[in-house]
Amino acid sequence: LNVGGPRLYTTRSTLLGGTQRAFFAPLLGDGGFAVRRDERGAVFIDRNGRHFEPLLDFLRTGVLCVPAHVEHGVLLAEAAYYGIELP
Repeated sequence: LNVGGPRLYTTRSTLLGGTQRAFFAPLLGDGGFAVRRDERGAVFIDRNGRHFEPLLDFLRTGVLCVPAHVEHGVLLAEAAYYGIELP
């Protein structure tokens, strides 16, 4: 994935494993529509990658850690955008 510039690596099962499936399934070819890709072929999401990184870690581990550089309210808004239900 390319989320706002940083390239992030993960598995399909991480992205498709929960409520966020509705957001990520179409991006990963399960929705039948064209997606934006960067120059290297990664799926491009025009959002702040620094805000997505803690959400990706949460999807991997089930533990939410909010880094000092991310405001909690911003993280909640990003989670809502991606359809990720936080504890």
